[in-house]
Amino acid sequence: MKYSEYLLTCFAEEATETAKEALKCIRFGVNDKFEEYGQTNLERLRVEYSDMVAIIRDLKAIGIDIDVIETRVKEKQARNIFFAQISKERGILDDTPKL
Repeated sequence: MKYSEYLLTCFAEEATETAKEALKCIRFGVNDKFEEYGQTNLERLRVEYSDMVAIIRDLKAIGIDIDVIETRVKEKQARNIFFAQISKERGILDDTPKL
């Protein structure tokens, strides 16, 4: 395995762990504290996200640049609002910012 492949594997793992912590924030709330960790779910999410950013920076250091594409970010934000509005209209989403 090449080091680049190793880091990409680590990136996938950190992305999965970040997703897991985001789901715990939804299931149990951001302020819930699991005694084993001694941190809130939001704090755990920040830890995993930070780990993922570290891998992104390591990838960039070896020439694999996966920085954000700003136009894509803006497009995604617009889609988030569009689809959140649909969910709100269907009674699924109830606490949205003014859309």
